[in-house]
Amino acid sequence: MGIMRLIEQGQMGFNDSISMHVDQILMKSNGTTMDEIWKGDKKLENVTLYNLMHMKGGLNDYDDGGMLSWTLQHPDGDFSPLDYLHTLNKTWVCDPGTCEYYSSVGISLLAFALAQHQGADSWDRYNQMDMFPDSLQENYFNNTLWMKNGKCSQYKNVTQ
Repeated sequence: MGIMRLIEQGQMGFNDSISMHVDQILMKSNGTTMDEIWKGDKKLENVTLYNLMHMKGGLNDYDDGGMLSWTLQHPDGDFSPLDYLHTLNKTWVCDPGTCEYYSSVGISLLAFALAQHQGADSWDRYNQMDMFPDSLQENYFNNTLWMKNGKCSQYKNVTQ
């Protein structure tokens, strides 16, 4: 919804490369850019907002087995969206825009884009309520929140 509002306002375009909307916040967060993370792979230039919104980015999803192993080895650890981005298998499921394949990392990239456009210093500083119209925030979306840093147990009404 937040991406669609920014597109409607002319601040983003469906065919914009994701890199142009996340590189600033990645630099602030950990000193890297998408190009550096993907080691200069030119296919990255074809990963657009539209592709990510339609699960057509060609990106892999995180490794469930690897994540389970990491979680068991680090029960008090916190694997952030940046960690997922950096540890993601950077091979392509398909060329961007040519197939549909679920990637939660693609959704995270869209969230990074929202945070960058809001001027947040990092992904977890993004004011998530900002994407909802003021008239709907209090009555309809006052319990809507994606997790941020830390254990799930620190968030009210989250099942573990």
